[in-house]
Amino acid sequence: MEDNWKVVYSSTVPYYANLAKAVLDDAEIECVIINQKDSNFLFGSLRLYVSNEDYERAKELIEAIAF
Repeated sequence: MEDNWKVVYSSTVPYYANLAKAVLDDAEIECVIINQKDSNFLFGSLRLYVSNEDYERAKELIEAIAF
């Protein structure tokens, strides 16, 4: 990713990553999920990226979710 994007959330559970993305989408925060899971060995994680400008607000919203 470019230098102006940060990982705001990481999970091995696709449902949780998509739920966090939906919360940020609802708040009109641009975000993208990068899947770094290995399909053969099932290790790795999904990472949710946001821009540096939205990082603090996105972090607060995600921390409010009870996973």
